[in-house]
Amino acid sequence: MNEVVTPPQPKVTWLSATSDFVDRCIYAVAPVYGAQRIAFRKSIAHLGAFEGGTHDNTRGSSWIGSKLSTDSALEEDLPSLRTRSRELYRNDSFGGTIDDKVNHVVGTGFTPQGNIDSRIVGTEAAEVFNSENETLYKRWSAQCDITGRTSLWQQTCLMARHLEFDGEGFAVFSFDPDQMRPLPLVIEVIDPERVETPPGMIGNKLCRMGVERNESGRILAYWIRKSHPGDTLEISEQFERVEAWRVLHLYEQWFAGQSRGLPWLCRTLNRLKDCKDLDEAMVITQQVQACFAVFVKTPYNPASAAQAASTGLSGSNRLQEIRPGGIHYQGVGEEVQFASPPPSNSFAQAQELNYRRIAAAVNWPYEMLLKNWGGLSFAAGRLVLTALRLNVKARQKLIDEKFLSPVWRQMVDTAVAFGEMLGVSSVEPRLYLRRPWVYQDHKWTPPAWSYALTPGEEIKANIDAVNNNQKTLAAVVAESGEDLEEVLKQRAKEMKLQRDAEILPPEAAAAEAAQTAAEQPPVVAGGANAN
Repeated sequence: MNEVVTPPQPKVTWLSATSDFVDRCIYAVAPVYGAQRIAFRKSIAHLGAFEGGTHDNTRGSSWIGSKLSTDSALEEDLPSLRTRSRELYRNDSFGGTIDDKVNHVVGTGFTPQGNIDSRIVGTEAAEVFNSENETLYKRWSAQCDITGRTSLWQQTCLMARHLEFDGEGFAVFSFDPDQMRPLPLVIEVIDPERVETPPGMIGNKLCRMGVERNESGRILAYWIRKSHPGDTLEISEQFERVEAWRVLHLYEQWFAGQSRGLPWLCRTLNRLKDCKDLDEAMVITQQVQACFAVFVKTPYNPASAAQAASTGLSGSNRLQEIRPGGIHYQGVGEEVQFASPPPSNSFAQAQELNYRRIAAAVNWPYEMLLKNWGGLSFAAGRLVLTALRLNVKARQKLIDEKFLSPVWRQMVDTAVAFGEMLGVSSVEPRLYLRRPWVYQDHKWTPPAWSYALTPGEEIKANIDAVNNNQKTLAAVVAESGEDLEEVLKQRAKEMKLQRDAEILPPEAAAAEAAQTAAEQPPVVAGGANAN
């Protein structure tokens, strides 16, 4: 006979009973509107779309999935997810993993290169424009924030860090008329918690979590608080409506229709917290096992003996300390019982399994997660680094498309608008206004990859690939974080200096030495030349 399983019923409260009664009354009068109310109330009666953001601690019921839309689920759970992710970043060793990921993705910074098509504007104009863009970038990027003290590299690192523990990063363009700046354009990275819907617009379907759209779904503006909602000194409920073109919103979209980003640790918040609690419990266990107790039997009052042997006071209580451990005085005939937790031999294995699951959840190799390369074979190490590189390149592409490239385009626009580009004089301004993307064309070179298992073999493989037309020299140079044009220019300077100093490259020096040796007459024993 099949067992009938009754699903868990929601707890009935006075408020829920009243709401149900009102819904039924409305349904009797206006069935369509009443059905909509009932459907909406059922949709919000959920336990959390994200396990890490749920407020219910029962494991079993957390398997009841949510049918809310992505944005509706984010409106419910995003504050909890973000708060818990930040707490782990601040107070757990996993915060170092986030910093490690930022170091791999951003490193010492991306290098831009103007890439205007000379076939469209002419070779000379393209070279002038590209060169002036790159020179302006070097000057402007060193002090492009509102304070004039933070570089674009530092702001890129900050955006990447928010992207990991918050799931998103925000930067706002503005203009500062300071005459000391190469350009009046400035960038301000803001806390994602400042972006939210103003109280007067709550319930507006076209403004979700601070993102305002039109009916077709195009983003029109972002609503940004004047100050952080948790600031204790600058308390303000004022909001600023910032047009969308001024806001750079960096996040990875997991679901269609998603307006805000999800923290990198979203899938594994609970397991990370469990690992942290297990670590703390293990430390306490080891401390207890390291302690010992001294029991003193005395025919006198044990309380009097303890007071006489005290070494300190805690309020009116006398204390006698022994570290680690404690001293206990007992009366005659009392039974002694020891409480010592048994040692755990499965702790390390359990934690390793937990961290391997965490590594799979966040898509970051376990060996990089814990900096543990023990027991890996050479082939396994190559697989780990291959997976790591793929992850890093995908993140670099996201930062390129949604942050760095918009910054470059805005920099060129501002330079042309404020007359900072002398190269524009060789190109008619009306042509720029007609096709600005032609003059904004560029590319970003990510930092060099830090790992090479067999450096000699990899260099030889690159040489063979270039010689066999399977790879371009520009691509090989870019993998080292350099720009081909800059490398060739610098090499030309170095070779000229070598010629001026009469220093031959190793190959030429060896060839010259061989030729000199061949031209020497053979020497016969005894010092006489052969006839």
